[in-house]
Amino acid sequence: MPVAAIGFIVQNLKQLIEYNADLIFGVKDQVASLYDDLKLLNASLKDFTNKPSNYEIVREWRTTEVVQVGEFSTSSSPVEVVGFDMEVKMLVDRLTGASNELEVISVVGMGGTGKTTLATKVLNDPSISLVFNPCALIKVSQIYDRKKLFLHILSLVTRLTREMDRMSEDMLAKDLQRRLRDRRYLIVLDDVWSKNAWDELIIAFPRNKKRSRIMLTSRITNVAIYANGDSPPHHLRFLNDDECWELLRRKVFGIASCPSEEMENLGKEIAEKCHGLPLAVQVISESLSNNKNPGWWKTVAANVSGYVAKQPERCMNILALSYNTLTPHLKLCFIYFAVFPPDSIIPTWKLLRLWAAEGFIQELEQECLVDKANEYLDDLVNKNLIIVAKRKSINGGIKTCRIHNILRDLCLREAADEMFFRELRQNEQIPQPNYHRRLSMCSNAFNFISSQLSVTNVGSFFCFGIEQWVLPQENTSFIFKPFKFAMKKLHALQERESPLEQTSHFFEAFQLLKVLDMSISLTCFPSDMINLVHLRYIALFGNISVVPASISKLRNLQTLIVETTSQILDVHANTWKLTQLRHVRTSRPSHFHEPPAKAPKKKSTVTLVEENGGCSMFDNLTKLCHLETLKLLNDNFLCPSDDAILQCFPQTDKFLPNLRKLTLSNTSLDWKHMTTLGKLPNLGVLKLRDNAFVGELWKLCDAGFRLLRILQLEKTNLVRWEAFDHHFPSLQCLILKQCKFLKEIPSALGDLSALRILELYHTSSSAADSARLIQRRRQQLNELKLHIYPPGL
Repeated sequence: MPVAAIGFIVQNLKQLIEYNADLIFGVKDQVASLYDDLKLLNASLKDFTNKPSNYEIVREWRTTEVVQVGEFSTSSSPVEVVGFDMEVKMLVDRLTGASNELEVISVVGMGGTGKTTLATKVLNDPSISLVFNPCALIKVSQIYDRKKLFLHILSLVTRLTREMDRMSEDMLAKDLQRRLRDRRYLIVLDDVWSKNAWDELIIAFPRNKKRSRIMLTSRITNVAIYANGDSPPHHLRFLNDDECWELLRRKVFGIASCPSEEMENLGKEIAEKCHGLPLAVQVISESLSNNKNPGWWKTVAANVSGYVAKQPERCMNILALSYNTLTPHLKLCFIYFAVFPPDSIIPTWKLLRLWAAEGFIQELEQECLVDKANEYLDDLVNKNLIIVAKRKSINGGIKTCRIHNILRDLCLREAADEMFFRELRQNEQIPQPNYHRRLSMCSNAFNFISSQLSVTNVGSFFCFGIEQWVLPQENTSFIFKPFKFAMKKLHALQERESPLEQTSHFFEAFQLLKVLDMSISLTCFPSDMINLVHLRYIALFGNISVVPASISKLRNLQTLIVETTSQILDVHANTWKLTQLRHVRTSRPSHFHEPPAKAPKKKSTVTLVEENGGCSMFDNLTKLCHLETLKLLNDNFLCPSDDAILQCFPQTDKFLPNLRKLTLSNTSLDWKHMTTLGKLPNLGVLKLRDNAFVGELWKLCDAGFRLLRILQLEKTNLVRWEAFDHHFPSLQCLILKQCKFLKEIPSALGDLSALRILELYHTSSSAADSARLIQRRRQQLNELKLHIYPPGL
């Protein structure tokens, strides 16, 4: 056979395997046979290739790896997709839309949610192949060969030559641009990890006004936004329980039905514990397919996460790709989510202050610690490692968040490797000696407290449970002189033994404790806590009525949280001596020490949250000259009359000059006091809820709110609101909720150049009409987003 013919055959067989791998999916035996034939062919060519040759393509075959099957795809056999029908239709409609310009459509989501599967299903839609030529899915991943990717796309539109193989990446990009200029193409760039990767690849695709499209999938939201900031990315959702079961059933039984009701119930339980993640369903279905015995399925159902973790290369390692890209401090913040029980909805304010207490936040000069922590959380959300459970209606910030249970298992794995954290499960004992720096338990706290374990290196202790710990009101030690009292508390009560006789000092065990979060019901504040001198964060719950004066000795304390069912909380501690204290949160009216004449200045944000306040809610606030965030939520109305509340409202020259955020609820103040708030020089966010101010008329006469960016009025009897644009020169967002008596929004607000968002919920129809009028006026300035609910209002 002539040498040229041999080279031609080898080249075409190589391209056949590399570029049509998806077409041979599911025909393993035939591929194996083809591989054997190729080996025979290679043997027949051995003598030839050992001789000097001018055919570089033959020489290169001796050292070049065969491309991984599935790296490129132009079409494929049917893909197993459940629950994505609406997503497929939506994406196909967007891809085949009428715009002549090149458009980028992005799909983002957590690893394992099915982004690649969805993209493949879209490519297989009949309407796609009729419209686009070429259309292909290009697997990019974290590490990619740009030249190989360009050559593959070129192979779809022309025959590759040796000259092309010698070209540089930039020359190939220009050649590809030229050849695609007159084509209507669809390229799916799958699994793009960085903005830099996008920049390196996009240069090969011309903006040819042929209705061409690029579809991008990524785990990172910011990459998708960077690729096309004009069109928000589609966030791929998790499957619901029914969809998980249907996918599991198809994977295990194919087109057949489940053989028994028992196995169907077990299958549904297993599917539910996959928590909507298709990758977990895929992994667990393989274990179930190999053994369809109900007994085995019961075993799997009892520990689904354990069986998923047993195949790390199929699931955990794939999810860990995102974790491995994190910076060291972000890895700590991510792993920390495992200290909370599964399915926890975590308040952002609590999480950020825990991070700060642990020392995870790199505080910089002139930068608020909590603001920096918010950046860290945003970064984890952007990488789709953390799920936003609820956003703030005011500014879209993260109010609560959670972690997927499979990712939580990843956190537990990484935490175990680093001795970062230990989760104590039911009846589990800590190996001794213990080297873990953090401990968390959800039950059987008494067993742990009574076990007299060595935990001298533990810096954080979390206890989540429903037990009630009945403690004597005298100066006893609670768990701070344990451990035997907890287990023998009933015995001690029966025999009239003193708890002091049953306990040893807890602080001697937890010498380095910095974080203490006891989410169990306590009857009093632990008095011996003063011996834990390293404490930075304290969160206690129960029927606690007094915070003892001894807490003033905890000079490192940053956060104090007391959620109590007591009517009033007396804070005997002199909090002004706690120079590191940033955040105090109570659930009942609280009496604090009067601030000193010159309160110490604190660089960091100070937040005081007092729910259910009464007529004392303004007591001592006038001296908090460095307070930045304040929430006063009065649910009990302990005052004899509304007049008592009005009388204690501070005068203008005494009211919190550094306040940035203020929330008032049920305070029943007169609108005349808004003059005081308007003169606060740094106030940027004002939320007035549940009749915070009462009266039919609010008339602004003075200079107004110079720096106010966000204003929310909720549930008020306000009828007339008179204001001009100079009263709110910086206002960006106005939200009205249940303002059913308000006739109209001041028309002058339509002249505010900064105003971007206007939202109305259950207001009067006349107020809604005035909002629409403002929107029409604003069309000449810039875009104003108007939302009215219900829509027909």
